[in-house]
Order: sequence, then C-alpha cells, then structure tokens
Amino acid sequence: MAATTRKKVLARPLDKPTDPWQISEKSTEETIDRIKGDCCYKGRIGARVEPYGIYWLEVKSVRPEDLVIVENLPEMGRTSGIKKIEAVLESDMIFPIVRGADISRWKATSSIYAVIVNKSTRKEDIPEEKWMKINLPKTYQYLFNFKEKLLERENHWKFFSREITSSREIKPKNLETDWKYFRSAGKNRKGQFVYNCTNVPFYAMFNVGDYTFSPYKLVWSHMSNDLKAAVVSNISTPYGNKTIIPTDTTSIIPFTNKKEAHFVCAILNSSPARAFIKSFSSAGRGFGAPSILEHIGIPKFEPQNTLHATLSDLSMEAHKTIRTNNENMMIEIEEKIDRLTEKMWKIKA
Repeated sequence: MAATTRKKVLARPLDKPTDPWQISEKSTEETIDRIKGDCCYKGRIGARVEPYGIYWLEVKSVRPEDLVIVENLPEMGRTSGIKKIEAVLESDMIFPIVRGADISRWKATSSIYAVIVNKSTRKEDIPEEKWMKINLPKTYQYLFNFKEKLLERENHWKFFSREITSSREIKPKNLETDWKYFRSAGKNRKGQFVYNCTNVPFYAMFNVGDYTFSPYKLVWSHMSNDLKAAVVSNISTPYGNKTIIPTDTTSIIPFTNKKEAHFVCAILNSSPARAFIKSFSSAGRGFGAPSILEHIGIPKFEPQNTLHATLSDLSMEAHKTIRTNNENMMIEIEEKIDRLTEKMWKIKA
C-alpha cells in the first residue's frame, strides 16, 4: 500500500448495461453527464487498403499522358511473399492516403499513395475486369501480377462470395460457366462439400463507399491513447489535384461542407471532449473507434449560430497555425475552443 497511489472513482456503463464502462472521478460526474448524449454525426472506418504491400505505392516520377511510375511497398503490413516491382500505371486510381500514424492534432500529412480501385462495395461501383483491360490496362496488369495473393484475402470471400453445397466434389471446370472464382471451404455437418463462389473481380476492395471520396473528411487515429483529429480534403500531387483517402487505421466523418467539418473537429479536439472519450475508450488498438460518436452529444452544425461558426473558424485557424510552430498562438486558440465547448455543453467553470 505504501508503494501505491489510490483514488476513488465511479464506474458505470455509458447507457445500457452492455455498453462500455465509464471511469470517472466524482468531481467530474456532472460534466460527463452534460457531454453525454446523442451525436448528429456518424463515424466510419477508413478504406481497407490491403494487403498494404500490394496497394500501397511510392510514386517515383510522372510521365506524359497521365502515367505514373510507381513502386509497391512489400515491407508494409504483415502479408509475406509479395514481390517488389516497379510499374507504370495510369494515374486515375492512384490516391494519396493518410494512416493513423500520419495524424496529429490539427494536422494530417500524406507521404504514401495507394491504388483505390472501387468507389464502393456495390456491384456497379467495382470496375469489371473487361473494363479495366480496355480502359486502364496498365493498372489491371499491375494488379494481375498479384492475383493469387489478392484471392487469398479472407475478406474477399467474406464480403463478396456466395456459399454453395454439393453432395459430390466439384472440379473447377464445372464452375467456370457460372462463377469466375471459387474455393473449397471444407465440408458441413451433413458431409456435403462447401464452396465459396464469386464473380467479383480479384482486386475488389473493402470498407469503401461514397463517404470515402467526400470532399472533406474529419480523421483521427483509432490506435492511440488520446484523440487527435484533423480535417483533410484534396491536395496537390505530382500528377494533379487528388482526394486524400484515409485508411483503415483511422476513423472518419465525411462532409461536403468545410465549415461543418471544422466545427466538429474543434469539438473533438477540445479538452472536455477528449477527457470524456478517454473515460470509456481504452488506450491502444481500439481507442477512438467510430462508435465513440454514439455517446458524445455533438449538435448539428448551424451556420447562423455564432458559437458554432466561431468554433469552425478557430479550427481552421488552428490548422494554419500548427504549421508555423507558433506554440503560444496554438495555446491561445485551444483555450478559446475549450471555453466555447464548455459553454456549448453548459459546463460550469
């Protein structure tokens, strides 16, 4: 006992008994109750760009006719056996990406690129192989180099396949007319042969939707010990202006309105919000998951609301100031944000 420091805290489920438990001191109970509430925004996981060693790229140089010389990064991620190659690709599907490790408070930097093939997981948003061969032949050939590895992805079969059963073993040639790809999934309890079958292209990606390509995205890492959020949009690349794509180590909120994105960013980066989130979201891989928004009372942005507009402006100012390394100015901006969020939630000083 002499070697420890102890304090009494409250422990209670956020709402329902099955919710995460919230740990707080008695003195902060009223503050937590004021922050807790319904959120007008939905969080999502960033794009699942896997295996990293295939989809993640280093842009080496740019050629005429929208062609880019790239090199894949097999040292990234945990998938072994990926060969390193240099290739010339069309620029259409090459986007700058942001990982959780690239995000700090008020700032996100992009140094890696990735091939982002589909606009969503809807069938009509996944380009067919025939279309790719005609319209983006170099990109198709690059991905075709890794066809076997891409078909080893468990998520490909989880998201895109249909399960069929047969009383007898089926040979590949018997499925070619109906299914482009299939794999054996063993036997079921009845002793029937089970197969996963799909016609979805081998390069299809997961956790991608219209929201992935929103003009503005609020992003933060969900593998951390504190919430550090920033707003990202389009950036200039060696081959033109492109949308930044957050990857699956980030949580995101998509926006079409810049001011609204910065309003929510200011709130999530405020001291009251961060303390509230840390009271129930454990540090580490699960910290800051999109589900944290289910418990924090963030109102819908109202442009005519002076408090909302000021928070938005302060976030934009913070994004500019953080790049100047002016610590005193940053402290002043963040203190203003804290005071305004306290006022918004009616927290007593």
